[in-house]
Amino acid sequence: MTDLVVEPVVKTTPKIVEPTLFDLSSPGRIGVRMPASDVPETALPPENLLRSDLPLPELAEVDVVRHYMHLSKFNYSVDSGYYPLGSCTMKYNPKINEDTARLPGFLYTHPLQPVETVQGNLALMFTLQEWLKEAEEFALGDYAQALLKGDAMTKEERADIVKRLSLYTGISEQFIERSNLRINAFHYFKELLRERGLTVGRLDSRLIGRDRLGVTENAEYDPLLTNIMGPYTAAFYDYIRRELKFESDLPYEILSGFVHPWSYREFENAYVHVAETLRAAMTYNHHLKVFVANGYYDLGTPYFATEYTFNHLGLDEELRKNVTMEYYDAGHMMYIHMPSLKQMKTDLAKFIKGASNI
Repeated sequence: MTDLVVEPVVKTTPKIVEPTLFDLSSPGRIGVRMPASDVPETALPPENLLRSDLPLPELAEVDVVRHYMHLSKFNYSVDSGYYPLGSCTMKYNPKINEDTARLPGFLYTHPLQPVETVQGNLALMFTLQEWLKEAEEFALGDYAQALLKGDAMTKEERADIVKRLSLYTGISEQFIERSNLRINAFHYFKELLRERGLTVGRLDSRLIGRDRLGVTENAEYDPLLTNIMGPYTAAFYDYIRRELKFESDLPYEILSGFVHPWSYREFENAYVHVAETLRAAMTYNHHLKVFVANGYYDLGTPYFATEYTFNHLGLDEELRKNVTMEYYDAGHMMYIHMPSLKQMKTDLAKFIKGASNI
């Protein structure tokens, strides 16, 4: 019996046919004419330091433009045609973030620049911190008092609260009034950019989504999840199969509906609050240290809500120093933001060394 040999099918990438600038070069062509010099002439260096020839391509300006335009067309993207995806875990995001990152002040900044040359960037970071402090003071002060007063507020007091709440949230005064000063989180994700046909992410508000309809009450999806669930699933499958050698056809559930409905039996007729479990653990074991990573753009577990929770744990004053909080310019999963990942690694290493008394 003759063995059947099946040759693997090898797919080859089409060859890019585009001559180099040197191939296109033609003696005598000039791409740009230099203006007359407006500075005094100076003597050239000695001849032994000068090159007799500088072999650069000679082309007209239009030839250079056409060359690079032709090359750019080999990059297939959503700008040049239909973009088929292997799964529905990704959606096209608007280019607002790219536009912001390409502002000259950001685009030409190098991470190792001297501090005195990046004062504008630092000013923006400082302004963010000051803005957050101001919003926090409003939330704990005038806004909290207004909610406690309810209908006892005067028209002038209510109008002032509505105006300032609109300033801090970006939501219209009319919407705040219709919401009775209480903006539902899921309404916020849809309402903030509704007029532009966009939504903001719940777990990372830096990410922007686009719903099919602009009249719905809530956002259709969270753009963070559509950006990471596909890659995360693929990475996990690769890890367990390639490294752990675990073979299974069971689907990997990142966020699964199979766990619903959740049981709230122990919280019947009560507000769901599990912080007491943490307080008890830290009290029973006074060596227990807690590290809390907060993302400024996380609207699922906002940093200020986390601070509120820890400020109301009822921990003994001696145990409060066992809590370490750090903050990052990212969302709920700050480790997908490379600068935040690097900073968190440094912070965690410091925390672990401190907690271990190393």
